[in-house]
Amino acid sequence: MTRLIPAARLKVKEDTFFLPVQNDGVYFRNNVDTFRMEGDQLEIERASRKKLDEQRYKDKLTAIRIERLNKIKQKKFKYN
Repeated sequence: MTRLIPAARLKVKEDTFFLPVQNDGVYFRNNVDTFRMEGDQLEIERASRKKLDEQRYKDKLTAIRIERLNKIKQKKFKYN
């Protein structure tokens, strides 16, 4: 596949997610609308991988925060 210039790439908002469709297509959905794209040259894996990595990082940070809050609560109850 040839490289696309940035202006030719699909731009979607953060709330958009996608699902593969059986006939070499992709179904996109967000809070406003849905649409489907078909074709042999759909390449969304790279962009989605970056988003997944960002989400995993956020999830790890959230898990760390929850763990710290639980430790603080445990210490607080020990002293009461």
